[in-house]
Amino acid sequence: MQECWYALTLALLSPVLMMPEDAMTALDAGKIKKVSRKWDDVVPEMIALKSDGATWKEIGEIFGYSAACAISTTTHWKQKQKKEGK
Repeated sequence: MQECWYALTLALLSPVLMMPEDAMTALDAGKIKKVSRKWDDVVPEMIALKSDGATWKEIGEIFGYSAACAISTTTHWKQKQKKEGK
């Protein structure tokens, strides 16, 4: 049970953005590594947050990016989706 609290603490305080599940894996492995995220998973969440009224600065902070990075990533992803016909 204590491992769950350790993982939650690690997820909240880590300089690397991680979910509690990733923190559990990091605790088991004994090291923290940056988790690569797929844009097809992240950007729709960013778009949903923006449509719910969040600012780009808030969105960037949630995902560990600057506001400019969140904007450009979302714009680039939308253009890519248009090209692919999705």
